[in-house]
Amino acid sequence: MRTLQATRDVALALAGLAVVSGVMFYMVTRPTQVIPVYGEDLYLRYCASCHGISGKGDGAAAWKC
Repeated sequence: MRTLQATRDVALALAGLAVVSGVMFYMVTRPTQVIPVYGEDLYLRYCASCHGISGKGDGAAAWKC
């Protein structure tokens, strides 16, 4: 019974260490500078392929009927 409790305690300690290590790794490797994204940049990145640069629906990925 004592061996089972010791095994459980070691497993919980290792799991806690893994979580703390993962959080620390994330904090160290995340980008420190936030790049501002403006409306025009968002439109060109996500919308212009279908809607076209002028917004008339003549983008390269638009349905051609």
